[in-house]
Amino acid sequence: MILVAVGIKLLSLIGRDVEAWATDFVSRHGIDLANRYVHAAIEKLQGVSSTQLMQMSGVAFGYSCLLFTEGVGLWLQKRWAEYLTAIATSLFIPLELYEIFERFTWVRIGILALNLFIVWYLVNRLKDEKAEQHKTRIKICGITNLEDAMLAVSAGADELGFNFFEGSPRYVPPETASVITGRLPADSPKVGVFVNQTAERVLEIASVTGLNAIQLHGEEDAAFINEIRKSSELTIIKVLRVSPQFEPTEAVLFGPMRSFSTAIRVMRKAEQEQLLIGI
Repeated sequence: MILVAVGIKLLSLIGRDVEAWATDFVSRHGIDLANRYVHAAIEKLQGVSSTQLMQMSGVAFGYSCLLFTEGVGLWLQKRWAEYLTAIATSLFIPLELYEIFERFTWVRIGILALNLFIVWYLVNRLKDEKAEQHKTRIKICGITNLEDAMLAVSAGADELGFNFFEGSPRYVPPETASVITGRLPADSPKVGVFVNQTAERVLEIASVTGLNAIQLHGEEDAAFINEIRKSSELTIIKVLRVSPQFEPTEAVLFGPMRSFSTAIRVMRKAEQEQLLIGI
């Protein structure tokens, strides 16, 4: 909005003496005209033409559109917006190099170094995210004790699964899981497996055990998932059963999933024994 306001103001100055306007503006706001920085800035406005004002206004409007597009993209978590951020930041570098060439100051060197660091950081982050997208993630499910959990973490597991379905031989009470998760490294993603439990109970267990994701294996429908989402920002993984009658379009009913997207449940032996395949 500031850049838009600047662009509008520049257009309003077309045909006027910009230096005189700036001098009057500074005086009315109690700024010391004798200050060397203020005086130097006003001197640079001497002889600014209407064409230059239009060009500067165009730059202000263009850059404001760029920043707006970038902000919307980042808010929507679009990857192209991260590239746009890196490009927009790097656009300042040639200008900063020119200013240093015209007049060397340590302040300008510091600003250039800061922008170079920001661009370097953004580019490396994009590279890391791209590598992460192509990485096969491994989840060790059925954790029932701290020893197994620590072994899985040390072996490089990406997620640890805790089964809260009481009919499973790998069931772990929430109180026990809470003790285990409390001893794990803070950055260890923890996934809870649930089967046909109420949303309130799922959220309660997730809170007590510090889960990062909720994995639903029962008959939970889209309304159930929406109910969970209203109260929690945890990743939700909905498991679908595969059968000859299974239609892949069923996954669309559950909306966009985070993390694994959708998981398919493949039955084996008894009904509660499952093998999960992440899509």
